[in-house]
Order: sequence, then C-alpha cells, then structure tokens
Amino acid sequence: MMDLHRRLESERKERGTSNTKALQLLAEVRENNKIAKEMRDTENKELSEQVQSALVQLEQERVSAVKRCQRAHEELKKKQIELDCCTAKVSDLKSRLAHARERSKIDTAHLQDKLQRLSDDSKKRIMTLHNEYAELQDRFTAVNKELKQLKELQIKQENASSSARVSVTSSRELEELKVELETQKQLTDQYSAKVLECEKELSLKTVQCQEMEKSLDLEATLKQSLQDKYDAILKELKCYEEAEGEEPKTTPTSSNTDDNISSLQEELLIQKQLTDEYNFKVLEYEKELGMKTVECQEMTEALKLEQNLNNKLYDDIYHLRQEHGKLQAAHMKLSKQLKTQESRAAEASKETEQALQDKAVIEEALELERTRMQIQLAQFTKLIDYRHNTPSAAKKRSNPKKGLKLSRKKRDPEKERSEWMILKDIAKNSKDNKGDNRVSRSPSISSILVDQATPGGQSVRSTRNNKPSVTPGATSSLVCSSSVAPTPSKSGIKRSAPDSSSAVLEHNIPHRWVIKSGAFHKSHSCSTCSGSIKHTQKYAKCAYCSFVVHQKCTSNTPNSCGLPLQLAAHLYPTSPSKRQCSQAMEDDNKENASFVSTSSMDSKMRRLSIDLVRCNSSIMSTGTDLSITSSMLASNDSNDDSLV
Repeated sequence: MMDLHRRLESERKERGTSNTKALQLLAEVRENNKIAKEMRDTENKELSEQVQSALVQLEQERVSAVKRCQRAHEELKKKQIELDCCTAKVSDLKSRLAHARERSKIDTAHLQDKLQRLSDDSKKRIMTLHNEYAELQDRFTAVNKELKQLKELQIKQENASSSARVSVTSSRELEELKVELETQKQLTDQYSAKVLECEKELSLKTVQCQEMEKSLDLEATLKQSLQDKYDAILKELKCYEEAEGEEPKTTPTSSNTDDNISSLQEELLIQKQLTDEYNFKVLEYEKELGMKTVECQEMTEALKLEQNLNNKLYDDIYHLRQEHGKLQAAHMKLSKQLKTQESRAAEASKETEQALQDKAVIEEALELERTRMQIQLAQFTKLIDYRHNTPSAAKKRSNPKKGLKLSRKKRDPEKERSEWMILKDIAKNSKDNKGDNRVSRSPSISSILVDQATPGGQSVRSTRNNKPSVTPGATSSLVCSSSVAPTPSKSGIKRSAPDSSSAVLEHNIPHRWVIKSGAFHKSHSCSTCSGSIKHTQKYAKCAYCSFVVHQKCTSNTPNSCGLPLQLAAHLYPTSPSKRQCSQAMEDDNKENASFVSTSSMDSKMRRLSIDLVRCNSSIMSTGTDLSITSSMLASNDSNDDSLV
C-alpha cells in the first residue's frame, strides 16, 4: 500500500511538477505571446508607418511623374508642332529644291547653249580676226613696199605729177585701212559687250548659288538644334529609367499596400507605354532626319556640280578675256603701225609738196638766170664787137705779122669744135624746154633773188626742211641745159662806136653788197677809190664778184657785177680823191656806234633764199664759162683776122 501510496504520491509530485512546469511554460508562453504581440504591434506600427511613408513617397513620385508626364506631353506637343513646322519647311525646301533643280537644269542648258554659241561665235570671230589680221599684215607689207617705192620715186623722179599721184594712192590706201580698223573696233566692242553679258549672267548664277548655300546652312542649323533637343530628351528618359530602377521594392504586408503597389505599377505601365510611343516617334523623326540628310547631301552634290560648271564657265571666260586682250594688243599694234605709216605718208606728202615748191622756186630762179645770162651774153657779144671796132683791132688787122704771131699760138681745133657743138646743143635744148619750164613768177621771189643772195660757189644744205643739198655741178648742169648759146659775131659787119663806155657795154647788173666786220689777214684796198681799208673797219663785199668797197663808197660804185676789173674801169666816172675817201672813212668811223648792220636782216632773208644758193653757184660757174666762151670767140675772131 505504501508502495502504492508512495507511487501515488510520486505520481502526484510528478504531476505537480509537471503542472508547475506547464504553468511555467504557459506563463512563459503567455509572456512570449505578449512579447510577440508587442513585437507584432511594433512591427505592424513600423510597417504601417513605413507603408504610409512609402505611400506618401509614391504619391509624391506619382505626382512628380504625372507632372513629368504632363511636361513630356507638353514637350511632345511642342516637338510635334516643331516637327510639323520642320516637315512643312522640309516640304517647302523640297519644293524649292525641285524648282531650283529644274531652274538650274534649264539655266545650265541655256548657259551651255549660250556658251556653245559664244564659243562658236568667238572661234568664228577669232578666225575672221586672224584672217583680217593676216590680210592687214599683207596690206601693211604692201603699203610699206609702196611707201619705199614712193620714197625711191620721190628721190629719183623730178616731175611733180608722178609724186602727187603716188601720194594720192598712198592716202587712199591709208583711208581704206582706217575704215577697216574702225570695223575691227566695232567688232571688238560687240564682243566685249557679249562677254560682259555672260559675266552678268554668271554673277546672277553665283548669287543664286550663294542663296541656296545659305538656305542649306539654315537647314543644317535646324538639324543640329533638333538633334540637340533629341539628345536632351534621351538623357531625360535615361534619368527616368534610372530613377525607376532605384525605387525600393517593399514587401506588401497588407491589402492597402498591394493596392497601392498595383496602382503604381499600372501608372508605370502607362508611363512605359508613353515612353515607347515617344521612342517610336523619335525613331520616326530620326528616319526623317536621315532622309533629310540624304536629300541635303544630294543638294550639296548638285551645288558642287553647279559650282564646277560655274568654275568651267569662269575658266572659259578667262580664256576668252585673254584672247580678247591678245586681239586688243594686236589691234593696238596695227593702229600704231598705221599711225606710223600715216605719219610717214604725211611726211612724204610734205616732202613732195616742199619738193614741188622748191622745184617751182628753182624754175623761177632758172628763168631769171636765163634772162640774166642772155643779157650777159648779149653784153659780151657787144664787148667783142666793140673790141673789133676799136683802132687797136684795126691796127692788128693791118699788121699781118702780129696776126701771124697770134696765130702761132698753140691751138686745139678738135677741142674748139667740141666746145662749139656743146654750146649749140645747149641752145637747142633750151629752146625745146622753154614751153615745159614756164612757171608763174612772183615779184617777191625775184626781188629776193636780185637783192638778197648768199655767196655762191659751194654746196649748201638747207636747215629749214632738212632738204638734201645740191652740188654746184648739178646746178651748173641745170643752168647749162637751160642757157642760150651765144651767136658768134660776124667780123665782117662794121658797127658804129657809141659815145659813152656804159652805152657801149650796156651792162647794168648791180652788186649784191654784204656788210662785214674788218678782220683781215692782209690789207685790202677799195676798188672804187683805191683807198686802204683798216683792219677794224666795216666794209662792203659783193656776194658774186667779190668786190671790196668802203661802206660809204657803195653808192658811187657803178653796176658792174660780173665784169673783170679791166672792163669795169671803162664804167667808172672820175673817181673821188683820196682825201674825200679818208673823210668818208672818218665819217664812217663816227657813225659806227649808231650804225645797225644789216647782217641780221641778211640772215633772215637767207632763210628764204637758202634753197637758191645752188642756183647762185651755177651762175658763178656759168660766168666762168662765159669768160671762157668770150676768150674762145676772141681767139676765133683773131684767127679769122689772121687768116684774112
């Protein structure tokens, strides 16, 4: 029993311990439940606070996302408006580019046609100008040859009609060349006007190209601005996606949080759809931009082609300008050559006119000298007749011995006959040439020839018109060809002797006085008064017969120019005494201070008569010939007398 009791008590004790343990465990469980409840409450509170804060944040983010979406919608609307504007502008630009291409094609076709026409015309004109230039060169050579021939003819020919005709032909050819030059000038002016028109068209084309380039630059700037905006939008999208990835993923603990999360997810899906649409639109815009870039590249290539064509046109115009400059240079050369030829022709015509004037003056001088020589020949024949009629000649005739002595002198009959035949031929030629050499004589030229003449005997070169000098031989040949041959006097005819010596000689040729200053190497004597002339005294000298006379004795000297001293002595009246001559010399020395020499007037008059010096030289030579002929006639008469 005891055992049972014990067992029961042990069981009771065990049950009490187990109950205490259970109670302890229940208390612990209750405490743990309380603690768990408290923990759950705190956790729920924290979760609720967190959910509330998350909801607030989500609401804030939603509001911000809505605002962003609104902003994005606004920006999309703006971009759509800009895209519409850009598309409109692009369409306008496309239409403009199409019109510009059409116009450029039409203009290039017109320009090519014009350039071809201009090139053909320029080539034709260049060929014509080359041909005309060759013809002008040929004519130039012909004109030069003709001018040379004219000069040769002017030098060779003596007749004035031939030289005048040649000058007329040369002037006509020069007028024709002038007309051709004027036509060439007109052609060059037309060509330059067409070149200027082409330059104007090219300048207009360049302006149009510049405008197109400006429009392309504007399009490029618009493209860059659109690309910048597109890059900014992409950056914003990336930032938004990053913000979505960084949002905290909360574990829903209640239905409210799940609802909030579902709503947020729906909003995010809506935003993703909007972003996808925006990306699609952006891709479309990129495609349009790519198409626009391709079109812009095509436009740039077309502009480059147009620029190349314009550069070719500029090169063609440059070459045309160079050819035009060459043609102008050739034209200038031709004009210069024509001017030189005109000047030469004018000089040749002036020389011909001067030659004609000189010829007329020479003919007048020759006629005057013919008359003078005829007078001198008549005087010499009269002198010879007078000598035959003198008593000394009669004595010689009566003394045959003297005649024999005279006849014993050496004679050359062949020489005398030849000289006599030459004189006859000269007389015939002078009679034949009387009608051809008649020229109207002016009193001024005859007075110059008689009163103002330079000392002859030497060749003088005129400084007035650079004329060639004439030698005395040539002038003497001219005078001899026009002089009259003397008629031989008949010794059988007896003439009555005149009273005075001047009437016998019939010589009335005045001296040509030239006043000079006294600068002698030897002493001279006056031929009228036989008085001496001092070294420092002025004197008068004849330009032809070289008579030296006092300045005051010129009025007392007779007109005995051309006579030897022995014959001139018959003409002198009673000469003044030496006292009168010395008194005249003293008066001359007193009046030297107030005396004005006429040498300056002589020099001025020499300018007028300098071309006639050759005639004066011929006169002196003919004077010597006359003296020779007179001596020959005298010897012939003496021989005839001796033979008789």
